[in-house]
Amino acid sequence: MAAKAALALTSTYIALGLFTVGAALPTLQASFAQSPQAGLLIQLIGSIAAPVFAIASPVAGLLVARYGVRTVYLGSLIAFLAVGVAPAAAHSPLLILALRVLMGVAMAGAFTAGMAGIAQLPERQRHAMLGLSAFLGGAIAMFAYQAVGILAAESWRLAFLVGLVLAPAGVLALSLPGNGNAGQASPDEPDRPRATTRVPMALLIIAIVIGWTMVAGSIYSPFYLTSIGITDPAKIGLLLAGLALGSLAGSGTYGFFQRRLGTSGTTTAGMLLCVTGCATLALGSGEAPVAIGLGLVGMGLGAAGTAIYALALEAIGPGGNSGTATGMISLALYLPQILFPVAAGVLAASFGQAVVYAAMAVLLVAGVSLLLGWARQARFRAAG
Repeated sequence: MAAKAALALTSTYIALGLFTVGAALPTLQASFAQSPQAGLLIQLIGSIAAPVFAIASPVAGLLVARYGVRTVYLGSLIAFLAVGVAPAAAHSPLLILALRVLMGVAMAGAFTAGMAGIAQLPERQRHAMLGLSAFLGGAIAMFAYQAVGILAAESWRLAFLVGLVLAPAGVLALSLPGNGNAGQASPDEPDRPRATTRVPMALLIIAIVIGWTMVAGSIYSPFYLTSIGITDPAKIGLLLAGLALGSLAGSGTYGFFQRRLGTSGTTTAGMLLCVTGCATLALGSGEAPVAIGLGLVGMGLGAAGTAIYALALEAIGPGGNSGTATGMISLALYLPQILFPVAAGVLAASFGQAVVYAAMAVLLVAGVSLLLGWARQARFRAAG
């Protein structure tokens, strides 16, 4: 039971490690306003952990295969807590940026180890655990967004203490299995099909779009809110908590809709919710439309962000390497996020910051079209 509880916390590492820092970024930028290239450095502080996490995930998968779920999970958790708190004592944005790079590595180990444990569960339990993990990630993020905003109003240094909420996970992780990674052939299974990395390119492209939507919702939105006159860190944290609340609703109902719509249908529904949320953000400038838009984006991400992993596992089939498939989706979700600040900056400077959300709505519609086409072809191949 304790082992399953530790696995259920898998998504919380992403929620706390990547996104909750967003509410503290405007205050952090004001504190280091005189530093060279402060604006770019602060945006990188908010976004650098994602591509590092993506690049480190395949290596983390190899470590899990060699040392086991428990060892990698525990080691990564200790590193996560250490580098998460260390920025509170930093006096340079460059040092904070370096610590955020290490945060991406620690997250890769914890998340990959957790996903390897989840992949070993029977199919129905796996979907249930994926939904529960995403749900808990949203629940903790909802608390953390508000906590980071409130603490940042006092001092941005205090905001980096929020990650300590995961310290008790170390006790739960002691019950995790220590032997290897799911989805990889073992010596006593010589007839098992060899591992494959053939996740369909369409799913990787769709994952890129979903990943950019994540950044647009959690990291870019504080700057957008500031541009429309919402500057109080506590209020920004409250609005971002609405994003987390929407994610909570999307992930909490993932199992229900997955059983009725299938995994591809649930992914499509989640992306369409993101389309609606981004369009609302692009067209509205008051607190009410912003809150509604962020809530819809969060709800869509809660469903689609969970379903895209399950969809990749289904696509490679029972003989595929689930750890490799998970790593490829993580790579597609998080590595291209490093490009988002540059693209958003160009669009915002040329047409205004609201246009960034209009562009995301267009990309999401294109992603839905690609998903529907891929799902149709998959059904034809299965039938023929």
